[in-house]
Amino acid sequence: MTTFHLIRHGDTGVRNILSGRMSGIHLDETGRTQVAELAQRFRGIRIDAIYSSPMERTIETAKAISAISGLTIQVTDEIIEVDFGEWTGKTFDEIDNDPRRRSFNMLRGAAHAPGGESFMQVQSRCVGWIERIRESAGDKTVVAVSHGDPIKSAVMHYIGLHIDMYDRFEIGNASVTTIVVGSGKAKIVTLNNSGAVVAGSG
Repeated sequence: MTTFHLIRHGDTGVRNILSGRMSGIHLDETGRTQVAELAQRFRGIRIDAIYSSPMERTIETAKAISAISGLTIQVTDEIIEVDFGEWTGKTFDEIDNDPRRRSFNMLRGAAHAPGGESFMQVQSRCVGWIERIRESAGDKTVVAVSHGDPIKSAVMHYIGLHIDMYDRFEIGNASVTTIVVGSGKAKIVTLNNSGAVVAGSG
């Protein structure tokens, strides 16, 4: 069984635009405080590998944990933010006036962001990555610093919740969601946790 600590990056202060895969989005002061506290929560917790999405905000978050653990960050595109296509960088007012936005929100399993991904595609790549790491890692503990939507999509797969039920739970900034995954089985140890990190158990 492999333990995955799925971490959402710290706060960036971006509120009025859909940043998606925009470059140049960094942690703000609140986010830097969050990740400093997050790293301290991992003191004494076994970690065998650290992975990060290639976005600046995830790498900055992963660096705080790397500094505590001494492990090198391995960057992977498979846990990157959703590709929002034409909507990337637009304000939410602009997007909300696009009729395709309603379909995207109502039918997460089928609708695509224009020029971008569907949530089924996001789920497929994230779960595929988790399963590949599980097969090679065995009884190890992995930290993966990603984004709210990819983490949500992976959790929904492992708890058997349809992707259209996307709004049933939250994944907050600098939260830890811990999943233990084995061959054909998985369990959620913590969800959207902002308290003490709980080590996984097979």
